Amino acid sequence: MNNKYSQLEMLPNETLIEIFQYLDIEKLFRAFDNLNFRFNKLLRTLNNLVYYLWDDNYIKMNNFISYIDVLSINCRININFNHFTYIRRLKLISLTDELLVQLKTSILPCIEYLFIKQLNCHSPDIFYDKIFTNTFPHLKSCYVCHKSKIIVKEWFVCLPVLCNLKVGIINLSTYVTILSKCPNLNIFKFQLESSETSIVDKPHVNLKQMTIKFEDINLLKYDSMINTCLSYVSNLERLSIYQDFFKVNILHYLTTDWHASSIANYLSLLRRFDYYFKVWYLIGIDTQVINTFDEMKRNFKSSHNDRYQSKFHLNLTC
Repeated sequence: MNNKYSQLEMLPNETLIEIFQYLDIEKLFRAFDNLNFRFNKLLRTLNNLVYYLWDDNYIKMNNFISYIDVLSINCRININFNHFTYIRRLKLISLTDELLVQLKTSILPCIEYLFIKQLNCHSPDIFYDKIFTNTFPHLKSCYVCHKSKIIVKEWFVCLPVLCNLKVGIINLSTYVTILSKCPNLNIFKFQLESSETSIVDKPHVNLKQMTIKFEDINLLKYDSMINTCLSYVSNLERLSIYQDFFKVNILHYLTTDWHASSIANYLSLLRRFDYYFKVWYLIGIDTQVINTFDEMKRNFKSSHNDRYQSKFHLNLTC
């Protein structure tokens, strides 16, 4: 064993650091912590150390817990975040009420990245209130996969650091509010619900990527809503639209220009447009139906006419 350590010590620091990045943090500290001065110093200069927590047995981590940069909790457990005050990135499978209470500056002052798969708390509003009142002043990226609705509050403040945001369901009014509160937002993903609101506000100049999702929305409002969304983001470079249907009016999509006119009016810098068209429980697919979808694809390609990269993604699910 001593011979193996001797061989390792012959390697330069740069090589050792690269090797250490691929090792499990618990095993890494168990093997090299307090071995000698050089290894101690190397361990304490490592960046982006990740720890995957699968149970609530984290007391054994005391010797390296303060060096963890990324904490990924892959189970539904309630832990004490006071043990992890230095983490910069937090990934949660489930946000419970017990964990929600602990999401505050005094406990997690360094958080830059937050990912939450499920909001299993009684009031998702409280979570969004924490985000939009700048509870985490260093937060750069926030991803919430849960389909929860954001309700705008008058006490929402400006979030100048936030660059990447994925949220649940919003309407046009909330869309504009988020743009105004996040001036440096670069990537924005959300599900848009039907809205009657007519809004006037300043355009957002920094947003580069946007993903919009719709589910069985009123087609009469759909084109207008997309047009409104695009009118605020003139410097957008990549746009993705997802539409999920349980019933679909095929005739409407044989005559639409697939937002080509809105893109021409507002998005002069667009480089990539992806359209994801998904139809659920489509029964009785015959040659005529297939030909209709083929025509939709041709119309899509013709409408955008190679002015930028564009692709129509068709998904028929029975």
